[in-house]
Amino acid sequence: MSVRTAYLSVVVAAALSVASSAAADAIDLETRLRGQLEAVLKDAHSAQLEILSGPTQRKYVYMGFESEGQVVCTRVNAKNSYGGYVGWRPYLFTLKPNGAIGVIYGGERHSDELIQQLCGA
Repeated sequence: MSVRTAYLSVVVAAALSVASSAAADAIDLETRLRGQLEAVLKDAHSAQLEILSGPTQRKYVYMGFESEGQVVCTRVNAKNSYGGYVGWRPYLFTLKPNGAIGVIYGGERHSDELIQQLCGA
C-alpha cells in the first residue's frame, strides 16, 4: 500500500466516523423530541415528525419571558381523536442547557408569532 493510499484510507475512515456520529446525534435528538410529543399528543406513536432546522442557539421572548437556548424547528402530522391525520403543523422545541426540552406548537397567536420569528414558517 502506498503512502497516498494509506492517507486516503485514514481520511475516508475519519469522514465516515464523523458522519456516523452526526447520524447518531440526529437519531438521539429525534428520540428526545418524540418523548416530548408524548406529553402533548393523543397518539404520539403515530406522529410523523420532520426536523426542518436546528438545533441553533437563539434568544427569544415567549409569553413575556426572555429566554435563550437552542431551538429546533419541526413540523408534525399527528392523528386526532377520530384516528385521522390533521395535517402538518409547526412545532418549535427549545433545548435548555440543563437538558430540559420545551415544546411550543402553533395554533395560538403568541406561539405562531414566535415560530414565524425563529423558524420562518
